[in-house]
Amino acid sequence: MNNTKSLAKNTVALVFGTLVPKAVTVILTVYAARILGSAGLGQYAIATSFVGVFAVVSDLGLNTLFIREVAKHKDKTTVYFWSMAFIKGIMSAVYLMLVFLALRIFSYSSLVETTICLLAASIVFSAFLSLVTSLFQAHEKMEYSAIIGIANSILVTVGGIAALYMGFGVIGLGWIAILSSAIMLIVGFVLIGTQFNLGRPVVQKTFLMSIGKEAVPFAAISILITIYYRSDMLLLSKLPVPAISNEEAVGLYSASYKIIDTMQMIPGIVSAAVFPLFSRLYVQDEQVLQSSYKRILKYLVYLGIPMAVGVSLLAEPIIKLVYGAEFILSADVLRILIWAVAIIFVNSLIATLLTSIGKLNVLIVVSAVNVILNVGLNLLFIPTWGFGLSYVGAALTTLISEVVGFAIIYQYFARNLYSLGLISQIIKPLVSASVMALVVFFFKDNLLLAIGGGALVYVMVLLFIKGFDDEDQKILFTLVNKPV
Repeated sequence: MNNTKSLAKNTVALVFGTLVPKAVTVILTVYAARILGSAGLGQYAIATSFVGVFAVVSDLGLNTLFIREVAKHKDKTTVYFWSMAFIKGIMSAVYLMLVFLALRIFSYSSLVETTICLLAASIVFSAFLSLVTSLFQAHEKMEYSAIIGIANSILVTVGGIAALYMGFGVIGLGWIAILSSAIMLIVGFVLIGTQFNLGRPVVQKTFLMSIGKEAVPFAAISILITIYYRSDMLLLSKLPVPAISNEEAVGLYSASYKIIDTMQMIPGIVSAAVFPLFSRLYVQDEQVLQSSYKRILKYLVYLGIPMAVGVSLLAEPIIKLVYGAEFILSADVLRILIWAVAIIFVNSLIATLLTSIGKLNVLIVVSAVNVILNVGLNLLFIPTWGFGLSYVGAALTTLISEVVGFAIIYQYFARNLYSLGLISQIIKPLVSASVMALVVFFFKDNLLLAIGGGALVYVMVLLFIKGFDDEDQKILFTLVNKPV
């Protein structure tokens, strides 16, 4: 199977494995927002962010290391899998202790603390489940990861809606998280049994030592990224904010963040699909690697720019449609965060390439800068003693941090590795998106017409100004006319 067809197969599987779960869980979020209100949604967001900060301890980047190494050395699958499982068991115990210790330091309502404890327990099951899905990704059998992800999201959503309907509230969502993750872990091991013969558990001391050394940079990156993405909601939950309660501020911020998180699935899917491929090509054919990432980067830029322009113009009707008028203040957050997502479209692929070729030290530096900048700006923008921008300040902080991170990583890449050719790639989609913006603005009172008409005009203009070359047409022909 050639690289294009292999990548297409894995990408299609990851699209369904990511798109369907995201779409399903969005249904739960929307229902929860309408039942719980901004304060209730904020309580749940605080709990998920709190456990999320410490959840990195149960992983420490081991999944990424596992995928990279098994993709290169599939004959070592058994030793890698059981060794990783052993480490995850130890780290999960450490994780639970950290959560309970942190709860003694930080003061939250009894409802939030109970939810935190329930979600913390579910994270342990999820840690092992992620190792199961990583095994399938490493062997480029993304369809099994998709099955697990879809089934898990359906369990969480159906159970969550039922719990909310019966009046169990935020705590009910915590119990559903435990049950669904435990059930899916069992299903995951059943699927492994149908595809692999892992044999008896094999854990070697020398192998654990080597894994520990290899995992240090992955762990550093994972910790920094987790702090970066989770600190905003935690700071919103504790810093003094004007006009509204902390829980309401977190609720308004998390409402738009959930939409943004759904949109981030696109670069996430692509990165997950190309990671094993990039790792393999770096060893086998670096020339093909360069041409592959440039082509994929082009497509991500072509998607990210119109998405940012369109959502910026349609933020208010989108928020009203999804959450209702109570969350209309969240539209300002959405307008800002969508531009951060456009940058993430590029950053995620560059980060994946750097990881696959072993340049983790660069990612560590960028991640550290992002964390320092993010926390510092949040302390300045959010509270009443600073600019008092509350949830809008948190959104601005995220955007500024992404821009700075992109500038650093782009300069390093251009000077020390390969040419990205990014400047030339953004001109045509910018022109097309500018024309699209006129259509979107004209139909902004009709969301369906604005999105449909804008997308059609964007593609037509892009075709007219020759945004796609002969190689793009060949790739499309291959994907459409040959079985994946």
